[in-house]
Amino acid sequence: MADADVIIVGSGASAVNAAMPLIEAGRAVRMLDVGNAGDRYPMPDGPFEEVRRTDPDQHRYLLGDHFEGIAFDDTGIKAHLTPPRQFVAEDANRLQPVASTSFFPLHSLAVGGLG
Repeated sequence: MADADVIIVGSGASAVNAAMPLIEAGRAVRMLDVGNAGDRYPMPDGPFEEVRRTDPDQHRYLLGDHFEGIAFDDTGIKAHLTPPRQFVAEDANRLQPVASTSFFPLHSLAVGGLG
């Protein structure tokens, strides 16, 4: 790998906006990202209404194999994510801890960030 003029941490929308003008100016840019990807629950193709009526496996991506889509006592971001999307918040609190009692960010280590 060639040397980089600039290293950008992340691959989300902000990182891409930072990288683009640098690349256009001829700089060698490297982007580093944790890159969690969600491939545990593949989403079916087709309109939601049709999938909801016809897919016998819809419980997998709506509730999860272990019912992780039901937030029994969680009020954090995962309470708002279906099982196929929970990878978005995976590892974020552990690797990017926030010490606050009044600020609860949605941060992600997913490929491409939240964009």
